[in-house]
Amino acid sequence: MKRPLKRAGSRKGTAKKQRRGRPFAPGASGNPRGRPPAKYSLTSLMREIGRDLQRKRIDGMNIEASKAELLVRKLWSHALRGDFRAAKLIVERLEGLPTAHVELEDLTVRIAPAPRPKENGGDETQ
Repeated sequence: MKRPLKRAGSRKGTAKKQRRGRPFAPGASGNPRGRPPAKYSLTSLMREIGRDLQRKRIDGMNIEASKAELLVRKLWSHALRGDFRAAKLIVERLEGLPTAHVELEDLTVRIAPAPRPKENGGDETQ
């Protein structure tokens, strides 16, 4: 004779029965303090590294600037030399993405009636 399996942590009379799919009482949570904050995000890491100062020789002058500023200077340099992608990126950042413009002159909407069912039950041999 086999014994019935016991569930871990359950004892007769001590465990309160919960509804299926609702393991916690209303207003209570299994994680009351919430999700812990992330140690860092990619955006914050990029900003932090972008603020680091770096010395660079540009146009015969030694310049100390943030990496972000040097990146923007390089982007402008490429755009001024004719790089279309760099110029497009600068314009999109300064002016925003172009909006789509749609003109409708003659808009006619025709709603056709639903097809009628055949009276003879669909038999076309008559």
